Parts: sequence; C-alpha cells; structure tokens
Amino acid sequence: MKAFILGLCLALFSQTLLADWKAEKAKIDYLLQKIEHLEASFVRNGLSYPGPTAANHLRSKLDQALMQNFFGEPEYTVQDFIEEIASRSFITGEDYTIRFPNGGEVTARDWLYQTLAACPTDPQCPR
Repeated sequence: MKAFILGLCLALFSQTLLADWKAEKAKIDYLLQKIEHLEASFVRNGLSYPGPTAANHLRSKLDQALMQNFFGEPEYTVQDFIEEIASRSFITGEDYTIRFPNGGEVTARDWLYQTLAACPTDPQCPR
C-alpha cells in the first residue's frame, strides 16, 4: 500500500512539473517568436544577426542546456531562459544586445523582460 501511495504521489508530482514546464515553455516560445520577427538586429559577440538567425541560435542553446540536465526533467523557467541563455554568450560572457534601425541599442536581457512584461496585453501571449 505504501508503494502504491508513493507511486501515486510521484506521478502527481511529475504531472505538476510537466504542466509547469509546458507553461514556462510557452512563454519561452513566445519570446523566441518575438525575436524571430524582430525588426532590429540581434548583436552577438560584436556581429549583427537577423531575428530568425538569432532565434535559432537561442533555441539551440536552450536545447543544449536541457540535454545537460542529469535527470532529464525540464527545469528551466522563462526567467532562467532570459538570465542564463538569451542574455549573454556562454563563450565570451559578452552581453547580447538589440540594435534598432534608428541606432538605439538595449541589452537583450532588458528587451526580453520588457517584452515579457507586455505579454498580458498581447493577444499572441500564451495564457
């Protein structure tokens, strides 16, 4: 009986983790979609990239980070994604920036948090 109850608790806990991950992944995908359709340049290690290239790079970094997780359970939140994956280079430590056509520039970290903050008013934002 104890084994059954433990198994049931583990199954419920796993379902909760999966539901949480799906919600976080939807927000991450939302940000990646915003980057992909960006009408600005994504600057990485001093070089400018169009939105689709930048989004693909960040997807690759996210996939790599998820594969390195020992237990195979997704643990990344949207905040982890912004802080650990989408804000700076793993190799150089240099911040990524967004360069607008008017010459203005902002860190990718700040732009991502601003975009996420505007999410509730965006009909494309996951609910």
